[in-house]
Amino acid sequence: YNSGSSTPEPEETGSSRVTETHPEFRSIPDRAKDKAIALKEALSRQSGYITPRLEYYARTALAQAAQTGSTPEITDLDIENIGDLTDTYNQRLSNINLKHHTSPQDFFQEFMTSQEPCWRSVVRLSPNSRHHVAIDVRNQDDVRTMLIIESALAYGKSNNATGFLPGYLQMHNNVKNYAQDNGRMAVIQLGVQKSKYDCIIFSLNNALAAYQKDTIFDSLHDSLRENGSCFQPREHKSETVSGIEVIDGTKILPAVFFKHTHSRSTINDAIEEQPELADRNVSTNRESAHQTLSERVAD
Repeated sequence: YNSGSSTPEPEETGSSRVTETHPEFRSIPDRAKDKAIALKEALSRQSGYITPRLEYYARTALAQAAQTGSTPEITDLDIENIGDLTDTYNQRLSNINLKHHTSPQDFFQEFMTSQEPCWRSVVRLSPNSRHHVAIDVRNQDDVRTMLIIESALAYGKSNNATGFLPGYLQMHNNVKNYAQDNGRMAVIQLGVQKSKYDCIIFSLNNALAAYQKDTIFDSLHDSLRENGSCFQPREHKSETVSGIEVIDGTKILPAVFFKHTHSRSTINDAIEEQPELADRNVSTNRESAHQTLSERVAD
């Protein structure tokens, strides 16, 4: 018998109940956990109706999300399956014109010959690296422009040396030598990717975000086509290095480009440059609660 006041048992939340049902996902953030569980349950329902390759890809992604995070193996699977992912989005979203290119040569050939006015691609930027980027393309008034969206840093310090990641200088030289006055290129670097192995999914997300925010990209392409650069030096949005305009994405891009960042410091940089982003809702699911950019990283 205890005559003192009793302490109520903590209320079991939906999240805790789900975690007990799927303990392998206990250590990952709630929103990622919800998506992992939804994928696992969908696989259980659809087993036998999807190709073995895609099923293996999905199950490997789930296993690594629960245990080790990104690895070279999952990057190889991302590369192997990127065509299926882009096909899916082309079926779901009208006029996205989303492509993928397994080499910079294949991309540049299409850049020079395509008559499509607007398209975007996930591109392997160098044969010497597995790194991928998103590239947003316009073809207007006989001038072809490309905006390379880099999830990491296109230009910066690595291994005590400062320079561009593999592929950028060669792409710039190709534009200069072959497109000449009818071609332009600029780079937008985000700094959201801090790992070695997530570039393909980041690039896919960046391509989708560029489609979603196409009016912003239309304006950037217009400036690049008409002025040779997206910004003037007095605007302090970009710098020109080795003839390449490198734009600081934290100064110009909307919140959706930063919602999957690996680092809170990137969010802080974006909010410092664009204070209006602090309270911007980044939830894309209409059934989900309002979530700000800062809250997203906290989760």
